Amino acid sequence: LRRKGTVTLDHTYAATLDQAGARVFWALAALYGYVVYGADATNVFAEVPPPKAPLYVIVDKQYQDWWINIMKQPPIPKGYVLPVKHALQGHPESPRLWAKKIHHILTIIGFKNTTHEPCIYTGNFQGNKLFLLRQVDDFTLAAPLQQIASEVFKQIHFF
Repeated sequence: LRRKGTVTLDHTYAATLDQAGARVFWALAALYGYVVYGADATNVFAEVPPPKAPLYVIVDKQYQDWWINIMKQPPIPKGYVLPVKHALQGHPESPRLWAKKIHHILTIIGFKNTTHEPCIYTGNFQGNKLFLLRQVDDFTLAAPLQQIASEVFKQIHFF
């Protein structure tokens, strides 16, 4: 929720795939005779650091109930605010922060994004050339075998 007077102190951009880029990915998968596998990252915004600008939330009844009943902690006084320590879905900076993190992970496991389409990656994995399409928290991987695709997805999950 944006309130009057809020200021975003950093870029809000996150790369998304255009239709021509998607066609290139599917053409490469067909050219190599690969099967395409999909995966979805869960809870991605909680995995990245918070935005640069400090963000606070007002403690609501649901959080208060969870804090008392599940966490078995003393009540938080009414009107208190808590700092947000991770990115939140809906915050303007969150998609960019996630894109930066997942790009770093993909680079570590051997993928490199293409020059003109930042959401398409190529890489070699277990001696096989692979193609990966990233759309925020969704992944599509063109690979010759399901075992290879599963191993790539496990590697992404490891980080």
